[in-house]
Amino acid sequence: MFRVLILIPLLFILCLPASAQFAWLKKKEPVVVRNPDVAPARMPAINFDAPVSHPAIKPNVDFGMTLYCFEATEAATLKALYHTRRFHQDAEAIKNYRALIDLYISQGHYSEAKWHLLQCNFLAQQIGDTETILYSLTQVAAVKTQIGEFELAREDLVQARSIATYYLRANDVADIDKRLNLLKIKQVANTKSENRYAAVVEDEKNGK
Repeated sequence: MFRVLILIPLLFILCLPASAQFAWLKKKEPVVVRNPDVAPARMPAINFDAPVSHPAIKPNVDFGMTLYCFEATEAATLKALYHTRRFHQDAEAIKNYRALIDLYISQGHYSEAKWHLLQCNFLAQQIGDTETILYSLTQVAAVKTQIGEFELAREDLVQARSIATYYLRANDVADIDKRLNLLKIKQVANTKSENRYAAVVEDEKNGK
């Protein structure tokens, strides 16, 4: 009886076609899910004939000097100055002094400019270079004016004027006179500003 029960299913399977017998061995086809089509990208319309506007740049604009450029220029000028001073090339040393001083003044390094102006003046007096003596005196007066040393600046200008007068340098005398007038105006304005500030501080102390 048991054998009969086994033979019946086997006969049933053998009677089926081959495709049906091995259908369970076949892999199921994957289900493909299709997303909706993406609309093609559209480039914005560009009118190549339209005029292109550029920001206006004002003439004679000074963008200043970068720190790297300043340090490189300073190092190169100092190197040239030390070389000319070492080998007593006084004329070239004067040029290097003036280039270095102009660099310091343009960047607001007044302490360095003041020190090199004094050195330049000393060298100019040694070699009798009147033009450089007047240059150093007027420039050191300008530096002292910037840092508020008005009386010392006036003394330098007075000394420069006496030298220019002695050597009959009329143009230099006229220039120094203008500098003296401007110095006087700045000194008066600074005095008024200091008095006004002192009055404000005094009022604050008195609780007004």
